Amino acid sequence: MWLIHREVFPVVPPKTEYSFTQLGSTLILLIKEICEWGVYYLETTGQKNHCDENS
Repeated sequence: MWLIHREVFPVVPPKTEYSFTQLGSTLILLIKEICEWGVYYLETTGQKNHCDENS
C-alpha cells in the first residue's frame, strides 16, 4: 500500500502531480498536529517561523 500517488503527464515541459492515497489521507491530522507542535517550538524558543513567509 502506498501513501502518495504520483501521476506523470506525457507533456513538454514535464509535469508531475502528487496526491495522498486513501491511506495517506489518514495521516493529515497527524501532520497538522506535528506542524502545530513545530510552531509552538519555534515560539517558545524565540526562533523565527519561516513557514509564515510564504503564506
